Amino acid sequence: MLEFFSRNKVQERVEYQVSDFMFRWKKLERLVAKEGLDGLLLVTGLDGKESKETVKLFNWLFLGLSGRHILTNQFLDDVYSEMVVVVARGASNVFVTPQAHALLEAYLYAVPNLQVFCPTDAEYTNKEKLDVVKVSNFYNVLKSRKKLGVLLDEGHDVKFVEQWPIVQSYALEQVGGTFFTLRFEVADFTPKVQSIYKNHDKYSLEVTIEQNAKRIAGHVFGCTRIIEYTDIDKRGDLSEEKLNEPLKDAVEIIEIEQTYKTTVENRAKVLIGSRTNSNDSVSSEAKIGGSPSNFHLTVEYWDPTS
Repeated sequence: MLEFFSRNKVQERVEYQVSDFMFRWKKLERLVAKEGLDGLLLVTGLDGKESKETVKLFNWLFLGLSGRHILTNQFLDDVYSEMVVVVARGASNVFVTPQAHALLEAYLYAVPNLQVFCPTDAEYTNKEKLDVVKVSNFYNVLKSRKKLGVLLDEGHDVKFVEQWPIVQSYALEQVGGTFFTLRFEVADFTPKVQSIYKNHDKYSLEVTIEQNAKRIAGHVFGCTRIIEYTDIDKRGDLSEEKLNEPLKDAVEIIEIEQTYKTTVENRAKVLIGSRTNSNDSVSSEAKIGGSPSNFHLTVEYWDPTS
């Protein structure tokens, strides 16, 4: 295991394949069907009041992010700021701009029974015409549905969707002609979606092994090299705390970069000898050359980015 991590370099980027996207899309489809919904409605950008929960799902589904990166990437690229997605088993819909279509085309056309609507360049450059086309498409893809799931930021209830600009357009007499929450049975789907972020899948495990674990391995080797570079007659004086220094430094750097603090239980630690069977959550001044002498140690590292 150590040989694998020492010989292989950290991959700068693990490509998010179409098969990875399809696994996540199907997982979301099944969850929507299990809850008895006619669709999960996702609206990005200003049309959806810049919903943070929508950004999280977009990060996970379309951008392939996992772990804390789902939370830290809080702003979508403007390219994706005018998308309307309805996820449903057997009949899904996507409204996508020409730029976003070019970036996501491989993913979108892999989904069976997905209707993709992309305005022409002429329609997209004419703001007034684009709004008409978007609202018209919004009405058409929802008219046969009754029960919809939505993602809501903390502190909001389902009535908040009435404040979404695209939903307000729906209420116009010449479009839907009534309030959105009167026409549809709207359910808060946020807790259900948040639950799927916690589980690993093939892609997130690949990122963990090829990027996170290999990066961590360098710090673990740093601990063992302290022993290697210490004179034999002085190794007995090495403490858990001393051996843990490379891991502590790594965690502190990540905390600064991510503006995230680990808990005591989740911090890196080195335990020596009989203490490896204890529940101690931090390293101590216990030494290799204790009484009796210690012949083994454990190294634990919790990666804040995963």
